[in-house]
Parts: sequence; C-alpha cells; structure tokens
Amino acid sequence: MLKDRRRSWKERIKGGLGRWFPERQIHIRTEGRVAFFRFAQGFQISAVAVLIVTAAWGGFASYSYFRHNKVVLAKDHKIANARLAYQSLIGEVAEYQKKFINITRDLEENHDLILNLVEKNASLQQSLKSVATRLEITESERLAILNARENLKGELSEIEDRMREMANRNIALKDNLNNVEGDLKVALVERNKALFDGSTINSKNKTLESRRLKLQQTNFSLKDNLNTVEGDLKVALVERNKALFDGSTMRGEIKTLESRLLKLQQSEANSVQRLSEQTLAYIASMEKIIAMAGLNVAHLLKVNNKLAVGQGGPFIAADNDDLPANRLKSSLATLHMHQMRLENLQNVVKKLPLTVPLDAYYLTSRFGKRRDPINRRWAAHYGIDLGSSFKSKVYTTAAGVVTYAGWKGKYGKLVEVNHGAGIKTRYGHLHKIFVKKGQKVKFRQKIGLLGNTGR
Repeated sequence: MLKDRRRSWKERIKGGLGRWFPERQIHIRTEGRVAFFRFAQGFQISAVAVLIVTAAWGGFASYSYFRHNKVVLAKDHKIANARLAYQSLIGEVAEYQKKFINITRDLEENHDLILNLVEKNASLQQSLKSVATRLEITESERLAILNARENLKGELSEIEDRMREMANRNIALKDNLNNVEGDLKVALVERNKALFDGSTINSKNKTLESRRLKLQQTNFSLKDNLNTVEGDLKVALVERNKALFDGSTMRGEIKTLESRLLKLQQSEANSVQRLSEQTLAYIASMEKIIAMAGLNVAHLLKVNNKLAVGQGGPFIAADNDDLPANRLKSSLATLHMHQMRLENLQNVVKKLPLTVPLDAYYLTSRFGKRRDPINRRWAAHYGIDLGSSFKSKVYTTAAGVVTYAGWKGKYGKLVEVNHGAGIKTRYGHLHKIFVKKGQKVKFRQKIGLLGNTGR
C-alpha cells in the first residue's frame, strides 16, 4: 500500500508538472524561412525556478535595503543625539573645569592671603610686644611718680613739724626776752635809787652796773638768738612756701602725667581692641577655609596641639587689682589667647593640601562612586584623577615628609607625603619619581612626572 501511495503521489506530481510545463515549441518565420525553438519540460521548470529565485532575491534585497536605510537613519539619529550629549557633556566638563580652576585660584589666593596674614601676625605680635613694653615703662613711670609724691608728702610733713618746733622756740625766746627786759628795768630802778642814796651805795651801784652789763650782754645774746630764730623761721617759711609751690607744681605734673597715662591707656586699649577684631576676623576666615575643605577644625587643632598644657597646683586667690591698667592687661591676655588660636590655625592651614599638583589639568574621574574604567562595573573611587600631557611635572600640594616612594600595586609608581595633623596626600600612576622615603619636601616642590603606571 505504501508503494501504491508513493506511486500515486509521484504520478500526481508528474501529472501536475505535465499540465503546467508541457513541452512547448516556438516557431519563428523570417523571410519564408521557418525556425522553431523547443522548450523541454526540464528547461521550463529550471527557468521558472530561476525566475522565482531571482524575484525572491530581488524582494529580499529591496526589503533589506529599505530596512538597512531605516536602521542607518536610526543609528545616525542616535549618533547625532550622542554627539549632542557629548558636546553638552564637554561643555559641562569645561564649565566644571572653569569652576575647579576658579576654586583652585581662590584657594591659592587664600593661601597667599594666609601667608600675608602670617606676616601681619608677626608684625602685630611685634607691635603687641612694643605696646606691652611701653605699658610696662608707663606703669613704672607712674609708680615712680606715686613714690615721688609720697616722698614729697613726707618732706612736707617734716617741714611742718620743724616749723612748729621753731614757732615754739620763738615763743619761748620771746618769754625769756620779756623776763630779761623786766629784770633790766628793775636793775635800772635800783641803780637810780642807789644814786639818790649817795656815795654809800657806790659799791652796790657798781654791783648793779655789773649786773646790768651782764643783763645787757644777755639781752644782746637773746636778741641775737631771736634774730637767728627769726632768720631760721623765715628760711623755714621760704622752704615751706617753696615746698608748697613745688608740691602744687608736682601735683599739676602728676595730673598731666595721669591724663597722659589715661590717654595712652585708652589708645593702647583701642589698639588692642583693633588687633583683637582683626585677629578674630583672620580666625573666622581660616576656619571657613578649613570648613570648605570638609575638615573638622576642632579635631585638626586637637591633633596639631601635641604639647600638653601644664595645669594644676594649689589654689591662691588673686588680689583685686583696681589699677587702671587692669582692664588692659585682661584685654592683652584675651588677645594673646586669640593669637595662640590664630597661630595654631596657621600651622594647620600650612599643612592642608589646598592647591592642585599640576600646572594644567582636566578632571578625568571624581571622588566617590564611579564606573570602573576596565570592567565597567560600579566601584568606590577614593581619590581624584587629573589628566594632563604625558610626563607633566607633579608638585606637592603642601610641605611635609615623604613616607613612601616606589611601586605600590594598582597605584603604580606612588609617592605618599605626610603633612602632619593626620593629613596625607598620595600621588599615583607616576612615570618617574624624584624623591625618596624620609625626605622633607616644601610647598610646590617637584616630586615626579605624570604617567600611566599601575591599573
């Protein structure tokens, strides 16, 4: 049965081919001559197959052509969009590069400003020392004036005591003089009485005369003493008046000096206040710079202050100093504290890497999450990649000590610099290294050439 079926199918196919492709003859008559062409069944089938294949190929080629044009147009559109996106990205990169350059320029200007502040701080400290010296000299002059005034008061009291003693002596001498004059009058009365009594009283008269002479001599000596006392009294009065005049002059000079001292103290207080305001402004600007770098100011100061402060000891209450310079001393102490903080901040800022290590550059990879340039997977990037021409000079961003110089795995040729206060910088993928471990480097010192070593 299978054979019969196969025969029937073959016969059907042959019958169909015979119906569709019978043997055909084409007769062509040309000028009385007849020619004919015979097309066998196989030739007809081959010709139809060739036509079908040609038509199919033509259709497929046309379809492929139009489809390819659509694909090419789509690709061209994508390429155009990619070019636009790339141009916009280049614009953004250029804009970011300009911003980064401006930030770098600002940081360099801030660094120059900090250096100027360091110089100004040195001059301010020198001025402060001169002001403190002048204040000490003024205070010593004031103490000398106070001592001189106390000495003058003592001398005036001594002169007044001497004047009182001289006045008492003068009164006593006047009393003695009155007594002598009374005795002299009595002697004269007795002498006159003796003269009236006659010659019997001559001897007594002589005695009285001798007494009178003695009394006269005593009177003269008393007068001399009185004159001497009066002269001493006049001299004492003159000295007292002179002392009073000198005292008033000295009081005027003391008042003048005190007014000058007050003016000087006020001027110095204003200078100290102005210095304090400038110091606080410098402190605020430097703390702002450190904060812009994303660092903790308190932590940096704590790490930078390695020396321990000596504290402790017995408690001794301070005396209440009511002198006019007390407030100035307190202001100077506060200014000294501010300057100590400013000095610590300056030391910290000197250790901060605030500039870029290249003269000209462009940013190739940012800090943080990024696509790995080799396996295109997301990865954490703990650094900043800067691009520039091959073998460009690489500089240190701050002074410090080289802690590593050589090959370090995926970083290639690497230089690590310790700036202190817990701050380190690494310069990787170098072509050549110019420093060695343990070497001290300055700010903007050449340490190597830019390369592409490592991963």
